[in-house]
Amino acid sequence: MARSKHRIHPRYLFLAVFCLLFLAATVGVYRVLPEKIASTLLSYQPTLSARTPSDEHLAYEAVRIPADGDVVLAGWWLPSAGSSGQPAKGTILLSHGIHRNRDQVLARAAFLARAGWRVLLFDLRGHGESSAAALSGGVNEEKDYVAAFQYLKKTGKDKKPVVLYGVSLSAMAAMRAAAHGRIGEGVIADSPLPNVKNYVSLRTTGGRFLKLPGFLGVLLEVYNKKTGLFLTEKDLDLTFVARELKTPVLYLSGEKDDLVSPGEMGKLFQATRTANRRLIYIPEAKHDQTYEKYPIVYERAVLQFLDNVKNGFPESLARKKRLEAKATQGIPGR
Repeated sequence: MARSKHRIHPRYLFLAVFCLLFLAATVGVYRVLPEKIASTLLSYQPTLSARTPSDEHLAYEAVRIPADGDVVLAGWWLPSAGSSGQPAKGTILLSHGIHRNRDQVLARAAFLARAGWRVLLFDLRGHGESSAAALSGGVNEEKDYVAAFQYLKKTGKDKKPVVLYGVSLSAMAAMRAAAHGRIGEGVIADSPLPNVKNYVSLRTTGGRFLKLPGFLGVLLEVYNKKTGLFLTEKDLDLTFVARELKTPVLYLSGEKDDLVSPGEMGKLFQATRTANRRLIYIPEAKHDQTYEKYPIVYERAVLQFLDNVKNGFPESLARKKRLEAKATQGIPGR
């Protein structure tokens, strides 16, 4: 029997198999994996707070805050628990991190209230007792801070200075609200993520695939289709937001934060152009440990910043004195 003249050379057979495997891997990475990551992000089931401010021996009022559309935020209003008869120093809008609720920041609210600050503590949309909503990396959560600020104004509880204070996801939202809505006299951003790449890479099945060209774009496209959102990579980059901030900012970050390296936090700080900015690294702290690790150091940094927002920063006061001195001498100020 004559041999076939069309026998496939082993080299070409290997090449064909390799191409098929490569195609299958590409489909898995760029189609299957984004679907899995998006589904994981959307599978979160809100958990309710197991405590109330009464557990911290604080008086409080449960409140409901209307936001955009049909969104309603659940919160607690904590009047100042400072010295009896002394007026409150100001008002804090405070919220929590991704897939958490008011429990996460209740201890922070307690030390603020005891130091003489009023606190409006609330669950972000899609979290705790607030209305259901898809995560948006702070883009829609920004509206929660705006809604909380408007609630203060309508109820006459907006004693100035009003400071926006957030942790992780809510820090990103607070920065956006201050930059875009021009609300508040200061921002405290505890562990904000300069972008979402590290979160997707380290807290989901994304792994190191985000380094592949176009992977994040494909993931956002899949996520947008599932949620009806219109998120872009630029939307999730806090650098652009930091450049727009006009109010004083205090950044707090853990030295061992697995989601935000000290270098990345430093770049975000450098991008912040406001005159009065601070960056405090908490030793040995991971992403969710900035307050728990060294509470005394943390509280001192926060309260000092708040006092500066209320009374004036040393640099600003020094400049004011120089201008006043020049004015009395008849020298035009600069």
